[in-house]
Amino acid sequence: MMISLVLKQVLEKHALFYANPNQLSAELMRFTDDAKDKKKIRHLCQSINKFSKAPSFSYKKNPITFIIFFDKLGIFTRFLPYMSLLKKYNSVLIKDYANSYNDPRIREILSYIFYDPDIQYSVFPPLFTLSNMYNKNAGYPEGGGYGLAKSMETTYIEQGGEIFYKKACKKKLL
Repeated sequence: MMISLVLKQVLEKHALFYANPNQLSAELMRFTDDAKDKKKIRHLCQSINKFSKAPSFSYKKNPITFIIFFDKLGIFTRFLPYMSLLKKYNSVLIKDYANSYNDPRIREILSYIFYDPDIQYSVFPPLFTLSNMYNKNAGYPEGGGYGLAKSMETTYIEQGGEIFYKKACKKKLL
């Protein structure tokens, strides 16, 4: 799975975000010649690969609030090998992490990982999401949220429904 992103400020070309850590590493490496940046890219992609081996949660049995103490303890102990990476990537904001790279192209690419760079999140959520996408345990709707809404609209209209935009609602039917 990959996400295509056109970055205008510095790149003037496409950058592809691959869920596969090896493909992502190769893609990011093509934008920099800086040795320190390449080392950090390798570590980032190794972290994605390591997180891809973390246990996944199954909420099909019980909602997380109903899991008994010993089940929670078991989940925690299975996550212990990943805690140092979790701590590292959860304690730094995406923008700060991106700015730690020397190459402005890499800084720009990394500032756009999944999120608007003006909204500040830690690095961990997109990193964990990429690792789950690599395992095929996560994904995103093709075309994003707009594509999903457009598909729903098309299906609804094809089935005889009508949609009125920018109109006041007189009555809600539930």
